[in-house]
Amino acid sequence: MSRQVAVLEQQASGARLFDRHPGGVRLTAAGRALLRHAVVALDALDAADRELRGAEGEDGRVRLGFSPSASGR
Repeated sequence: MSRQVAVLEQQASGARLFDRHPGGVRLTAAGRALLRHAVVALDALDAADRELRGAEGEDGRVRLGFSPSASGR
């Protein structure tokens, strides 16, 4: 876990994300900022997944156009 946190902190512009204490850890201001953005990103991915699953099986009309001059013949 420590290695994963170290890698995450390196990827976060070297910002310290946690204050380490004998009884555990607390998020720093940078850690709280990263958490806020992570929650937004994960919520957006979840919403996209729900939308795409809901789109399965929907019937709709698709119109395709073709220009003979575009075929190169």
